[in-house]
Amino acid sequence: WDAKPSLLFETSRGCWWGQKHHCTFCGLNGATMRFRSKSSGRALRELESLTQRHPGLAVTVVDNILDYAYFQDLIPQLAKNSEKVDLFYEVKANLRKSQVKALRDAGIRTLQPGIESLDDHVLELMRKGVRGLQNVQLLKWCKEQEITVFWNILWGLPDELPENYARMAEKMRILSHLPPPSSVRPVLLNRFSPLF
Repeated sequence: WDAKPSLLFETSRGCWWGQKHHCTFCGLNGATMRFRSKSSGRALRELESLTQRHPGLAVTVVDNILDYAYFQDLIPQLAKNSEKVDLFYEVKANLRKSQVKALRDAGIRTLQPGIESLDDHVLELMRKGVRGLQNVQLLKWCKEQEITVFWNILWGLPDELPENYARMAEKMRILSHLPPPSSVRPVLLNRFSPLF
């Protein structure tokens, strides 16, 4: 009974990273990864309309990935607004520290970064375009900015090695002060993914 509904909101479709380097396990977006996003002005107008009709509710942005162009206009505009909205976004894990702070200032209090692993070899197999240290760095910066993070560990990729996970288990021991993964799951052979 204490569950509170969340408003769903869309600012983009597709995945700008997937257009360039489709993550091997990702089956989202069907046959096209083409990324397109709303203008910042339109996104802001729609968000304001939605939150005025339903005040006090958190907003879950259902995009596959945050449009980094929004760091130039939408995110600074949200930070200037006197009425803050509690927002959730999915992001690529290669954010800079200043970008994490900008997200917090804009009211983005919950993130789902595409971390999926802390091991460099596994991340290369996934074509994530980040290193394990970048993923750890993002977790640290989000904790400093009091941003809640939901992330996953995926396992079961072709050509991964047992030592990849032994190294990750060692890392986990010294990262106990950071948010743990929300889930640990096997990679699925999703239709439209390169692995499929």
